[in-house]
Amino acid sequence: MFLSVLKDQHLPFCLSVLLAASASLLLLCGFWLIAQFVADAEFSHLGWTALVWSVAALCSGLSAYLAHRVEGRLAEHLRTQTAQHLSYLPHSTLSRYSNSDLQALLTSDIARIHHLFAHLPSEIAVFIVVPLTAFSLLWLLLGAKTLLILTPALLASLYYVWILPKTSAKDSEARMQVVKRIIELVGDYFKGIKIQRVFGGEQDFLAQYQQQTAKFTSEMLQWVKKVATLSAFAVALLQAVSTFAITYALTYQQPLDIIAAALFFSLSFVTPVLRLGHGIDYLRIGKGALTRIKQFLSEEKIQWGTLTATATPDLTLEVDNACVQFDKTVSAHQPFNLRIEPHKLTVITGRSGCGKSTLLRAIAGLERLSSGEIRLNNTPIFAFDEHYFHQLLRYIPQQIQLPPCTIEQIISIEQPDIDSLRMQQTLSQLGLDYPFNQAADLLSGGERQRLQLAAAFISKAQIFLLDEPTSHLDEHSSQLVIQALRTLQQQGKTLVLVSHSQTLIQQADCVIHLSSI
Repeated sequence: MFLSVLKDQHLPFCLSVLLAASASLLLLCGFWLIAQFVADAEFSHLGWTALVWSVAALCSGLSAYLAHRVEGRLAEHLRTQTAQHLSYLPHSTLSRYSNSDLQALLTSDIARIHHLFAHLPSEIAVFIVVPLTAFSLLWLLLGAKTLLILTPALLASLYYVWILPKTSAKDSEARMQVVKRIIELVGDYFKGIKIQRVFGGEQDFLAQYQQQTAKFTSEMLQWVKKVATLSAFAVALLQAVSTFAITYALTYQQPLDIIAAALFFSLSFVTPVLRLGHGIDYLRIGKGALTRIKQFLSEEKIQWGTLTATATPDLTLEVDNACVQFDKTVSAHQPFNLRIEPHKLTVITGRSGCGKSTLLRAIAGLERLSSGEIRLNNTPIFAFDEHYFHQLLRYIPQQIQLPPCTIEQIISIEQPDIDSLRMQQTLSQLGLDYPFNQAADLLSGGERQRLQLAAAFISKAQIFLLDEPTSHLDEHSSQLVIQALRTLQQQGKTLVLVSHSQTLIQQADCVIHLSSI
């Protein structure tokens, strides 16, 4: 699964593994030369050792460079692919992921894959190449006695591979949940920090934050006491001492160079076990991150076409044999047909939960119908080029999240060269008498919706889809929005609204009761 995502990076990655393995073999060669120096005191062995280890360092450096270069390109590719995939997912699919989950896919999960691929060549060398080579050399020197030298490393490895995961899995999962809760608390607080302070919400936040951090600290200390300390003592101290003691007991009657070589080569079993815990963690965490990313990328996305037909002022929307389905088994109603005439004010109403907002998102190309088709002038909407389609049609949702920018910047997205007078007139028409440099993300929900409507006023769109445009507004603000909508209609625009407002329903040219279809 790992190599399948490397795509065109197979050659440099394999070269990185080869260089890491070569560096490890040269390191063992240097140990053999030192053993020879111990036996005959020939200083030429030290010179050769320095040369061999210099080449090993060069190979190791090149291996690390290639591995990190491969990982960097892989991370860039995955991050771009994930972000692009995210922008084409239906709203119903995105709703299954929390903000922290989506943020993790683009940040922490990519970082976890870094540890997996950037360190994999050196891990292959340390855990496979070096131990196998050292075992072969010790077998030539000592025969079957080598198995005794290997025993402490095998026992320590068994502890890391089998016992430790079972003892720490429950604790690790609990700690991850606490950390995730802390991150969500901090994120939610800083998103609305000014509102939190106005209503005294920071006190509740601080209490929850202190509670969760204290819980994390307590559980971490318990884990260190129960697992980490014993692991460090047993593996780092006892395994190394046992290995060297057994090696010396088996070779103390041998020539000095054999004793030295056996002790040096036995390091090849000690060092991998000391790194085994981190190596397994890198593998497990990286594999989990890669699995989550691949699962996310397997989510079916919305596919757009390339059609850019000549725009016409008379755009007719048709919904044919459509069905709004909330999951694989529950449908809001039976399949239905709709026709939305151009230049009309159409209101879609019905009981809560019957699929009005879902239908509006489907018309906007942000959702797929469970069945049926939506057409614009007899052409399926997904046959159009996405950019072209959204130039013709604008969707303004009920809940709007704005980036941290000013009112002027939001309006300027539609028309960068708009003059101040027209901007002021457009904003005033909707009751938004704020300075242009007012932070847009601090506006209320109804004001954000009106700001989006103001931006729509100066766009070239022919069809406007609005979800509950007056639900968050007082009577005066509602009248301003209704007047603005009528102004848009008089300019030849087509308006499709989801609303329970009797005022809007009474003024509509066409009312569609979705629950009765």
